[in-house]
Amino acid sequence: MKNQVSYPLPSFRFGVKLPGILSSTNAAFIEASGFGAEMQVEEVVSGGHNGWSYKLPNPTRYQNLVLKNGMIEKDSPLIKWCMETLLYGADNGITTKKMTVNLLDANSKAVKSWLFEGAYPVKYLASELKSTENQVALETVEFAYKFFTTKELS
Repeated sequence: MKNQVSYPLPSFRFGVKLPGILSSTNAAFIEASGFGAEMQVEEVVSGGHNGWSYKLPNPTRYQNLVLKNGMIEKDSPLIKWCMETLLYGADNGITTKKMTVNLLDANSKAVKSWLFEGAYPVKYLASELKSTENQVALETVEFAYKFFTTKELS
């Protein structure tokens, strides 16, 4: 008998896979966002017709994938890839990767996946350091990609 998945799924159980970059010690992200696509349209007015216009489709635009986590070890392959891309990507070329974000059920089984094709880091941000607050230092990494697809796994 198949495992029944209870919908709607909570958003707090997810995992990120980035082959060759993420291991179990540096893949624990606290937030993932940017799962969005929008088809832009160009409005063209037809000569002599004032009551309506044509809306022509343009290429789909995708939001950047944004991942946040607690500051990780200095030898992290993820941070190394980010820094190499951000500092030297224009000179040495940019290495793209396939990234997967899985939404997990209560048993940590993936029930839905987003596959990001041709992903590469475009932004790195460290959280503010404040001596008056007691918070974990965070790193935010933003990735551009060609497109994403979704897959239901249950």
